[in-house]
Amino acid sequence: MTVKVESDEYQELRAQVKLGSEINRKESFTSWVFSENQKCSASKLAEAGFYFIGSKNEPDAVQCFLCGKSLDGWEEDDDPWQEHKKHSQNCKFAKLGKPERELTVIQFLEIQMEVVRNWVIKLYENRKIEITNKQKMLKKLGRSM
Repeated sequence: MTVKVESDEYQELRAQVKLGSEINRKESFTSWVFSENQKCSASKLAEAGFYFIGSKNEPDAVQCFLCGKSLDGWEEDDDPWQEHKKHSQNCKFAKLGKPERELTVIQFLEIQMEVVRNWVIKLYENRKIEITNKQKMLKKLGRSM
């Protein structure tokens, strides 16, 4: 059996896996509101699993690469690890509570597998919604004929 994954979905998976690396998350912070010598620096946010998703309206918005939790409203003395754990208690990365450089190879691979697992679940849920919507549309068409 061959499973065909549309290129947009594949690109999304590649992007999510890429964000599983701290250095790639750090590179997403092209502009950040606080300097590197502050507690809530771009480096500390990337270390805690966040990448930058900010905009002109929300210049300090970040999102976790694993659990998808988005946070904004950061203050310079906020601790990214504590905030991550506080707002996303079930995030496996936040539960580990240690930067990538301190993970074992097994822990790192398990986190990457969780990224793929989450993507597959999201893909399945989206397909399920599409099918349900198509079924409803077909039922409406059948009744109107």
